[in-house]
Amino acid sequence: MLALFITRETAWIIRIDEAIQASMTTHSPDWLYTTMNWWTDLGSVSFFTTGTLLTALFIWIHPRIKPVWVLPLTVNMLGISALSTWMKEVTARPRPSINETVDAVSFSFPSAHASGSAAFYGFLILLVTLHVSHSRLKISLNLVLLFMMLTVSFSRLILNVHFFSDMLGGLLLGAGWLFIAIRTGIFLDQKTR
Repeated sequence: MLALFITRETAWIIRIDEAIQASMTTHSPDWLYTTMNWWTDLGSVSFFTTGTLLTALFIWIHPRIKPVWVLPLTVNMLGISALSTWMKEVTARPRPSINETVDAVSFSFPSAHASGSAAFYGFLILLVTLHVSHSRLKISLNLVLLFMMLTVSFSRLILNVHFFSDMLGGLLLGAGWLFIAIRTGIFLDQKTR
């Protein structure tokens, strides 16, 4: 739905995006820009590729997690990458600025850093929720993962390479795709009982 509004360049979304963008560029201190320039790498293709491979290996060798969960993880990450790329081509929305140093050279909507963060960190939240028994540790880990998901997404605004609606659209797209991957995982998990 948000993509439809973006492709039609709905005036109220543009006004909100421009107001937030102006505020970010005007009121963001240099230290925040420098920090986010580094932090945004936690949402890069290379980070997600490495993280997905390490998570798949962890699932495969962990005695309490069924190896069948490697498939939903893989479908989750490959799918969100393809879906984000396709959505960028369909909407063809220009970025607020091009910045090759932070991997901001394609179209703007949706933010692939945000969609990838929702899919990857969301999947890790699922694994923690299902397989960590100590409640304080479970809550702590999930809060850290949620923090990472949101701040990686937010970093794209600070760096002026995405609009707010790009970030929001990316998070929603990633969460929707994650839901499909989780349902697939639950289905496969139940079939292997």
